[in-house]
Amino acid sequence: MEKMRTIFALAMVSALIILAIPISGVKAQETLIWGPVDLPSGPTQISLTTPFSLTTGGVYRIEAKGWFISCHPIFGYVVRAMDPQYYTDELFGLLGAWGDRGFWTNPIRASPSILQINGMDVDWGPFSNGGVNWWDGHQYSAYYVGTGAPITFTIVDPDGNYALNFSHFIITIYQIPRPPRGETAYAYGGAFATCFLSQGFKQWGWTNGRLVPGHYEFDIWAGAAKCDLSRGDLVGTLTIDYDGSTATVRYMMDPGWKMGFTQVYAGSDMFPRDARGKFTVSPGAYTSIHYVDDVTDTHTITGLSGNIWVIAHADVFEV
Repeated sequence: MEKMRTIFALAMVSALIILAIPISGVKAQETLIWGPVDLPSGPTQISLTTPFSLTTGGVYRIEAKGWFISCHPIFGYVVRAMDPQYYTDELFGLLGAWGDRGFWTNPIRASPSILQINGMDVDWGPFSNGGVNWWDGHQYSAYYVGTGAPITFTIVDPDGNYALNFSHFIITIYQIPRPPRGETAYAYGGAFATCFLSQGFKQWGWTNGRLVPGHYEFDIWAGAAKCDLSRGDLVGTLTIDYDGSTATVRYMMDPGWKMGFTQVYAGSDMFPRDARGKFTVSPGAYTSIHYVDDVTDTHTITGLSGNIWVIAHADVFEV
């Protein structure tokens, strides 16, 4: 039953556990549930909490747009421009901040992100600039799986000085429909795989590691209860390419199968941690979560180092 293909080499990862996730979406099917709401900065660190709980297991797209500047405390010139994920340092205010259509050319990715959710880092995706107005430019999206509680947004200035910040982030939350429910599937790494059940969890599935830098190919199994491959269906292939700091994880379904959600954890621990800091195998706590409705999908996870563990989950259904 085993068809694990491993082209050896891959490694180093101690990634932040990212609670929300970047992705492409099906915006025509979304339902607006909150916003747009203005989150300004300073003069101290500012947070904003939703006045309602997000349904457990519900999937939401969080849109954040806008940017802000930080001024020199004495001379008043702009020293930094920031958006939810990136910043750039000014040179005595002579080069200009990000404009509505932008003329700043060297954004720096902030780690952790400048706009956080529940005090945790968020990967808001690649740099975005442009728009007719400041509230249109620098637009980002992340996907979030509800936990039955409100969520809190916080602006985190990389230099810790909030006194002379001038900003507005506009936040909107949309709920998206769940894809057709099918089978739960996990990547199985053969000799690299450790069953969740053997580590005290009640759910089946595998964490794969420790992986050193290189290229790997693992099978994806659906419905393999108790980690028993004889009970499951081989539904696709997972490839992992790791260069010591970035892991690129690709799903490819076999003919007759399609994916709904895909969730990937990559990090130096065997498992991710939940909001309370406890180890979990719940896909909602994985590093990257995508809503796809497709036969292929790719996750790119940065900020890794060292030997790593990878868990790759998908909701799959027959087509």
